[in-house]
Amino acid sequence: MRWLLLITLVGILLGPSRQGFPTATTGRDVHAESDVSVVTTIPVGQAPRALVVDSSTHRVYVANAGSNTVTVIDGVGRQALATVPVGQAPCCIAVDPATHRVYVANTKGDTVSVLDGRANRPVATVPTGVGPYALAADPSSHTVYLADHGDRATIDRLRGYDPRLRLLDGASDRIVAAQPVVPESAGNGLTSVAGIAVDAPDHTVILAARRIEASWITALDSTTHQPVGTTALEAEQNLAIPTSIALDTSARLLVVAKSPGLLRLLTLGSDHRFVPQGNAQRPCRDVCALAVAVDAGTNTLYVVRRPADLQAPPPLVAPALLVEDELGTLLATVPLGRSPSAIAVDPTTHAVYITDEASNTVTMFRGVGYSPPLPSTLPPMGGGGGVGVTVEGLAAPDSPCPAD
Repeated sequence: MRWLLLITLVGILLGPSRQGFPTATTGRDVHAESDVSVVTTIPVGQAPRALVVDSSTHRVYVANAGSNTVTVIDGVGRQALATVPVGQAPCCIAVDPATHRVYVANTKGDTVSVLDGRANRPVATVPTGVGPYALAADPSSHTVYLADHGDRATIDRLRGYDPRLRLLDGASDRIVAAQPVVPESAGNGLTSVAGIAVDAPDHTVILAARRIEASWITALDSTTHQPVGTTALEAEQNLAIPTSIALDTSARLLVVAKSPGLLRLLTLGSDHRFVPQGNAQRPCRDVCALAVAVDAGTNTLYVVRRPADLQAPPPLVAPALLVEDELGTLLATVPLGRSPSAIAVDPTTHAVYITDEASNTVTMFRGVGYSPPLPSTLPPMGGGGGVGVTVEGLAAPDSPCPAD
């Protein structure tokens, strides 16, 4: 099974049981071994806003929005290896597991930093439109898809954002194409991208866009980069809008977190349209959706929750990691720090990593089916073909990364 992409931002997922993931095919009941617990906590830079795992090297790359750096963590040695300078306010990050290139969207710098993940050094800085805030890498074509608010001249002329999806060629480290995020049928209105996901086996790129009054998911052909299917997400109570998405390519299942406190499971059909699976979870006004991740190898859903207003007086819903199985059964609730902000899963070791902006740390957890590799079994850093889990998202309201 391949878990290729995770994209996150603010939110929580709570509620009743729902239809879930396909039955695990690991040959053992990994959920009976679901002792999800802390392995270690690692200091990183200021305001760690996003992170990504290269599962073939078990390295974790953390975008530190407050210190304009990326911290490289060795998931086997469980320690920081290097700190790499990048652009201003790095808020999103992705990895191409075939080349070990790491891509960092610098929201205030209007650039993408390209890092050599083997040598832990920057190799290029690519200009983008205004405020890049979501991106994903396709390991089959080495194309990086990124969303920004548009070109500065157009924004000034329109006196508003003109969201663009740009294609960065990983071979030449330059932008080779740009197209509107919003389909003509959507009309005018302030639009942002909740997430980008790449289904490399199906040659499909999934784009979740949102407005206050409407939201939709568009599937693009990764060869022609043209839309092949668009699915409108039904309106929920409290004007719930998508805040993050996670794609399980093996099960063709898309998990959509919606704020406030709703979860959708959608199955990707052969016509590239998404069919809802089960019912939305109930809203929770006092909790905001923060991050969601799926480990396809163990059919486990990980949900990070925290209060919608960190400054509100007690009692607050304590930040926690919720762990569910493929049937929607809650397996564990693990306490988190004061301000968790992003989550990533290593699909080969089943380790889980969560950032905390208040303490400037990344905590490593034993996930369901946790199986750390021995150092002698690790592939050489020059090898390729690993499974990448990408985490990225828009800037939260209390984040140092603004959306403009």
